[in-house]
Amino acid sequence: ETDVPDDETDVPDDETDENGCETPDIIDECDIDYIEIVTQEDIASIVNCRVITGDIYIEETDLEEIVLPCLEEVRERIEIWDNPELKKVSMPKLKEAGEIFLIGLNPQLSSLNLNRLELVWENLGIVKNNSLKKISLPNLKNADGLYIEMNDSLESAEAPLLEILGDDLIVFKNNSLKSFSFP
Repeated sequence: ETDVPDDETDVPDDETDENGCETPDIIDECDIDYIEIVTQEDIASIVNCRVITGDIYIEETDLEEIVLPCLEEVRERIEIWDNPELKKVSMPKLKEAGEIFLIGLNPQLSSLNLNRLELVWENLGIVKNNSLKKISLPNLKNADGLYIEMNDSLESAEAPLLEILGDDLIVFKNNSLKSFSFP
């Protein structure tokens, strides 16, 4: 005798993981040289990408949030720069960023989720995000340079697993900084 569910409660109605990534729709590698994100429709065009081979630029938009729940790797540059309405950046699965990862001049940014980020091949810069109170990089192990500068409301910054830091660690003019935890 075979066990067959007698109602639909035993069958999942979707295949979405805890981060909001719709697993049946995931695209392993999006071969994109350069993408400029301006609208939510642009975000929707890459939302199911696991890997992006090129650059992502999100600059001077009216976006309030950037959520890329499936993204695990960007092989080139990520720039999230000068977005006056941006409040939230969430890339909960991102493990690796290529050349440069810049998040700056986003005055309303208060929520930053890069919890799985392990490696930035070159520089990670978090600069002039004046509403950001906390930078938590709990899995960051390797970055060539780390720049945390002029975030007026920043109270704490941590990267407890950081093992390799190349050229620079610059923490500058974060006037509210009370806790700084790096090995």
